[in-house]
Amino acid sequence: MHYLFRELTFIQCCFSEFNSNSLSFSWIQYQTTIRFANTLRINYLFREFTTNLLSVSRIHSEFTIDFTNSLRIHHLFREFTSNPQSISRINSVFTIYYANTLRIYYPFRECTSNSLSISRIHLEFTIYFANTLRIHYLFREYTSNLLSFSRIYFEFTIYFTNYF
Repeated sequence: MHYLFRELTFIQCCFSEFNSNSLSFSWIQYQTTIRFANTLRINYLFREFTTNLLSVSRIHSEFTIDFTNSLRIHHLFREFTSNPQSISRINSVFTIYYANTLRIYYPFRECTSNSLSISRIHLEFTIYFANTLRIHYLFREYTSNLLSFSRIYFEFTIYFTNYF
């Protein structure tokens, strides 16, 4: 049993679905992967692509857990949508690292554009646990339309030195 477990290094399960008619096209894929080598890695992947006469939509979601010398938990989400009136793009990542220190990281980005306006948002939140505790928050927003222009930038960082 022990020898057999060492030889088992990769397990993968994949499912794809494809639909098409005269008005639309759709493709969905699910994939789960477990790897045993010197490390353990568990990965779940979801992809969807849809198009019809008026729009295009693409979604990508990925969730990963890595156990090596450190622990890493990672979630990635991306969405892109386009139609004749607007374009929208979202990118979200959530990551937890644990090695000698703990780091929690969450950036979020969104960009939207249509014939009348453009909007872009960037949000970033980070927590570090090392010898000191550091909390960092960043927010940026850019908006433009035919009549106005707006830009906001906010950044906040706090340090705790002897927090235990």
